[in-house]
Amino acid sequence: NPNNAFIVTPADGQVKVGANFVGKYEDGAKFDLEMLATDGGGLVGEIFNLHIAVVELQDRPAIVFPEQGKEFTVNELREVGYVILEVEAVDPKTKQPDNFKFNLDSASNAYFNITNDGKLILAKQLDRETKIRHEVKIIVSPLQTGQVDNTRLVYIDVADANDHNAEFQRQPYIFRYQEHDPAGVLGRVIATDIDDSDNIYYCLEAAKNSYLLEVGSESGDVTLKEPIDREEIASIDFNVSASNVKADCTTTNRTLARVLIEVRDINDQIPEFEKNNYTAGVTTTVRFGTNVITVKATDKDFGENSTIIYAIEQILYVEMLKNPQNGVGTFVIEPYLGVMKTNKPFERYVLGHFDVTISATDSHGLNDRTNVRVYILTDDQRVKIVLRHPLEYVMEGNFTNRFIKLLEQITGALVTVDDIKHHVVDGDIEFDKTDILVHFVDPQTDTILDVPGVLQLIDNNDKDLNDIFVAYSVLTIAPATERETSGILGLPEWALIAIAILLLLGCLLLAILLYVMTVRTQRKLRAERAFLHHQYQSSYKIPGSGILTSNPLWVDPFSPTSEMALAVSDTRAYESQEVTMDMFMDSDTIVDHHSVNLSFDEPDNEDQDLNNRLEST
Repeated sequence: NPNNAFIVTPADGQVKVGANFVGKYEDGAKFDLEMLATDGGGLVGEIFNLHIAVVELQDRPAIVFPEQGKEFTVNELREVGYVILEVEAVDPKTKQPDNFKFNLDSASNAYFNITNDGKLILAKQLDRETKIRHEVKIIVSPLQTGQVDNTRLVYIDVADANDHNAEFQRQPYIFRYQEHDPAGVLGRVIATDIDDSDNIYYCLEAAKNSYLLEVGSESGDVTLKEPIDREEIASIDFNVSASNVKADCTTTNRTLARVLIEVRDINDQIPEFEKNNYTAGVTTTVRFGTNVITVKATDKDFGENSTIIYAIEQILYVEMLKNPQNGVGTFVIEPYLGVMKTNKPFERYVLGHFDVTISATDSHGLNDRTNVRVYILTDDQRVKIVLRHPLEYVMEGNFTNRFIKLLEQITGALVTVDDIKHHVVDGDIEFDKTDILVHFVDPQTDTILDVPGVLQLIDNNDKDLNDIFVAYSVLTIAPATERETSGILGLPEWALIAIAILLLLGCLLLAILLYVMTVRTQRKLRAERAFLHHQYQSSYKIPGSGILTSNPLWVDPFSPTSEMALAVSDTRAYESQEVTMDMFMDSDTIVDHHSVNLSFDEPDNEDQDLNNRLEST
């Protein structure tokens, strides 16, 4: 260590250039120093060698290209690895560029790298929307010393590329329009683009009812070209696109904004019933408060303007060959639901029907009317349709309405649902089955079909109805048994009993008349027989006299001949006389009269012939 060219700090071992070093040694000088370390107690440690070489220090900094503050532009879409520039450094003495190395300061190496030969390379994708300009500090150092010799500060400007779509200020845009107002501008849509381009163009995307609209290509104004009726179009939902390409609504670099035009309602529509005439039916044993039918009206207005209140205006009871009667109070209706219910007993109504006029009125007094004809039904006019569905399933939605409408379309009759309830067998409820009680009305005659007529109508359309019955799980269609056994006979039953009694009395009188006529006929036959008997009977001789006589029982056989002749001459009287005797004496009868024994001669041939004729008669 000649001239104490180097010094060492005992505490930390740092070797430094001494005061006598500078300017005394030239390039190429070498020093071999032995270093010794001891502890505080004087113990000596190992000795090691330190070799130091002297090199020449440049008096002037290197010449560097590019110049200080040079600006370069790089497109933000350039890929990583792109060479932005090449740095050159020249030794001012030798004019050689081989003795330098290049580095970047820590603030510059986030997006860039530099190679040993001075190439500045893009290390990360640039984004102009994030940072427009980057400052890059390049450090130049001699290879021998590695110390900073020179620096260059260059600027990298990021060139914009159209890599972002336009953005709308809000989503969605909602414009409101009151129906029937004049057409015109409803509002404006606004979009911005963070790219440098300030040109944004708007297009109306194709949509339903978009023919009514127009969008300004550069302004974004949404214009209604003609007035709108809310009952026809309640709203228009469409999209507007924004892009940097003029007159091109198909570019993929476009942004969509949803625009909704709500049409406000005014009360300009009248409520309308679904039907002009409804039919329903009730039995004479229907319970108080039973639902008869539900009528429905719709109002095409919106909100409060569509609120409907139902009311019964008139009820008439119509019976054949009689003037209509006022049936006020027979039915009531729920004002907001349209459900008509019974409000009186119906035992006294046997034949005929009710005509009920119902009105539907909105909040501004606009109204419509319909007529409900309620028939007084008997058990032979209703059928029961059994479905394999629980009651809740049948009642919900439009299941029943769809089924009934199909029945009407195929059969051509008006089908009215009277009741829907659980299926009951021998007093047990089967919850997986439902009974729909209906009646059929012939629309041509406006009369209710009886059960045989309904079943025949269904049989006639069996092929068309089969698929429907399968789809709706119809099990059976049978006569309804709605009358409850309350133990009290109604008017129809008493009428049948009276007719039966009258028929019984008629049959009894006829039997008595036939009996009397039979007896009178038998009496007349007996009288005729008695007449023939006295006319043709054999002559009998009175003992001891030789006189012939007919000898009736009430004639004395021993009376004079003149009396017998009188009896014979008066035989015509027997024809009209009612015979009161039970017996007449035949030719072989022995009569005990007044205890007189009569003897008779054998009849001759003429008498025998007369007897034969009598028996034949």
